Amino acid sequence: MNKPNFFIVGEPKSGTTALHDFLDQHPQITMSTVKEPYHFCTDLHQESDQFHKKRLYFKYRDQDKYLSLFKQDKLYDAVGESSTFYIWSKDAAKNIHSFNPDAKIIIFLRNPIDFIYSLHSHWVVETYENITSFEEALRAETERKINWQRIPSRAYFPSMLYYTSMANYASKVSRFYKYFDRDQVKVFVFEDFKKNNANIFQNILKFLEVDQTFEPQYKKVNASKKPRCPALNYVAQNVYFIEGLKKIMPMRVHRMIKHAGQKMLWKETAREKMPEDIRYELTRKFFREVKSISDVLQRDMVRYWNFKI
Repeated sequence: MNKPNFFIVGEPKSGTTALHDFLDQHPQITMSTVKEPYHFCTDLHQESDQFHKKRLYFKYRDQDKYLSLFKQDKLYDAVGESSTFYIWSKDAAKNIHSFNPDAKIIIFLRNPIDFIYSLHSHWVVETYENITSFEEALRAETERKINWQRIPSRAYFPSMLYYTSMANYASKVSRFYKYFDRDQVKVFVFEDFKKNNANIFQNILKFLEVDQTFEPQYKKVNASKKPRCPALNYVAQNVYFIEGLKKIMPMRVHRMIKHAGQKMLWKETAREKMPEDIRYELTRKFFREVKSISDVLQRDMVRYWNFKI
């Protein structure tokens, strides 16, 4: 039986969707038929259920249902999935280790300021975030942490909107080092991947011990987008509407309709430049975290991400 033996655990908006697609083209690799099944982040399941007062999200909690996402047409050398909430979860590393102690872990990190700016834009398009101003969303964070005030009803779980809390890269990576040997965990930098897809992809193939000469069809994935009509986009992103479609049509057909729908609903657009005063404020705020992840990675990310203050 093909059971997952490697996991892309995050961060979101850091190249993981592209990597998932590139790896799935490799003849020795199969990826889960659903990206981001979120099976192992049990603490986030609980947070979501508590916030919504019911099971609204995370439908692959049952292990048999989760394992059904992996092809069984032949034996593959590498069987993987990518769930970017795993890196935020305090349970995921331990749960993955219990499931497969020999698993390999892939982590992508991005300049934390660019990361949360991109993430906020993405959450707005996906209708998980209802504060369209990035600056205002940052200001709302303290209030949101108090009794989950101002959390929109479509958020998977409240802490997905705690943007400045997401810069704690060192503690996130260290959770995986706690349960897995260092040679089982590979951390890559999004900016390196963006500069040279092929070089990083080859390193990942080497890590997964599959043919490194394979070249996927590289394509741009998850470019910055805005809804053409916010009201129509809000209706189309309704979780009940989406799940209803999935029940009445095969997954392949649903994917085709989803892709076509996104083309109609969204338009690619250059993201507005972050105001310099906000960037400077976040640079000061995140400096210690960037210094900490530099120590963990043994690489000067302060210099690489230009965090000198």
